[in-house]
Amino acid sequence: MDVDADVRAQSFHNTVRENIIFLLLYFLLYISSYLLIAKCYRKDRDYYCTVDEDEATVHKISLWLCTAVLAVSLGATLLLPVSIISNEILIIYPDSHYVQWLNSSLIQGLWNHVFLFSNLSLFVFLPFAYFFTESEGFVGNKKGVMSRVYETVVVLCLIGILILGLAYVLLGLTDYHESSFFTMLSRLYSPESRDDVHTQSIPMLQPIYETLFDDEEQCINKTSTSSFFETGILKQNLVERLIEIQFQLQVLDQQRKTWWVRRTLLYPFAILALFFLSTTTALLAFQNTLELLIGIKALPLITRQFTLGISSLSKLGPTGAVVEVIVILYVAITSTVGLYGLPGVKKIMPQPQGTPLTHLIANCVLLLIHSSALPLLSRILGMTNFDLLGDFGHIEWLGNFRLLLLYNFIFVISVISCLTSKFTTSVRNELYNKLRSSFRGIFGRQYKESIRMPFSAKNK
Repeated sequence: MDVDADVRAQSFHNTVRENIIFLLLYFLLYISSYLLIAKCYRKDRDYYCTVDEDEATVHKISLWLCTAVLAVSLGATLLLPVSIISNEILIIYPDSHYVQWLNSSLIQGLWNHVFLFSNLSLFVFLPFAYFFTESEGFVGNKKGVMSRVYETVVVLCLIGILILGLAYVLLGLTDYHESSFFTMLSRLYSPESRDDVHTQSIPMLQPIYETLFDDEEQCINKTSTSSFFETGILKQNLVERLIEIQFQLQVLDQQRKTWWVRRTLLYPFAILALFFLSTTTALLAFQNTLELLIGIKALPLITRQFTLGISSLSKLGPTGAVVEVIVILYVAITSTVGLYGLPGVKKIMPQPQGTPLTHLIANCVLLLIHSSALPLLSRILGMTNFDLLGDFGHIEWLGNFRLLLLYNFIFVISVISCLTSKFTTSVRNELYNKLRSSFRGIFGRQYKESIRMPFSAKNK
């Protein structure tokens, strides 16, 4: 009896500790999301000056929901990196009392919570936030926030019934042998990964010389005052050109005043970092493709019981785990940039203090889908050997060999074509010249200082 009581007490304490950790992590993510939304949200005049307190309350509730969804998106993005780092920490410090709380149950719970709240956010919170802002209450009912809540709930129920009906019909048409209601519910949500990884390189700055701008500026000033160009259209064009040149001169002057390390070293090393990260991503995907073809690597379905801290998932140990985390975060950033580079998505791209509430909701939808697909994307492309936990690992199409092979092949071809198109000969030459001039400046300064030191000592 005492042993059973101790087991129940230990289980209770573990559950309480894990829930407290979950709340603390979500609280940190919520604060970060709130700061991001506060920076992008456009506070319309109607939001402040309206005499309708209900409208202000609706805006606040919708913003809170958007903040909560963005926190879930950040959690889904950090899910794999946190799990990989936790595994390596337990391997390095197996007997440390400070990391005993970092166990398999905690990581498994994180995956389950992220999957659950991703579903709730996508199918409940965000639709509710949108229809709540657009609702006005039923005709004949008393105006107020609750009336708008009732209308929003009714609309969501009707849309949910419509979507479930359509999904059931489509499932019956495609796979009528398994067209049961529970099968349809299990297949309804499957966070699809995107091949939106467009490696973004920093645009090359063309060399512009100040003397050339001065001569253009003098020519325009002379011609604009001459009698030959007195027509209004030509003079306006010349003035616009003069304003543009003056703006470019201001940009050059600001660049000249920046720290020389940032001006000469930051850009080349940023280009090299992008190139090496893109190459590493392509090599990992290519290696994963070969291993799938040969049969060395199994498909990314759950095949064994997960235990944290048993062995390193990388052949290089902690160093390889750090590389995996960097590559996963790099893919997350570049795929987000590629997502907002699409023609239709550019229109709703967040702007500082210029994003309306409806655009915020749309951005939260995109980021939630993208972040929920990131663990699948990383596992499919072989960026890590960390098994997908929870419901992420039970998605049926992860066992489709042809689909995964085709996905890896398309990804490798896309990254290679992007590298060849972006990292051209002119870019390589410019990068070489930048690095050469930077190292010459560094070693030239050291050489001059080493020459000056003996003379200064001799004068003393």
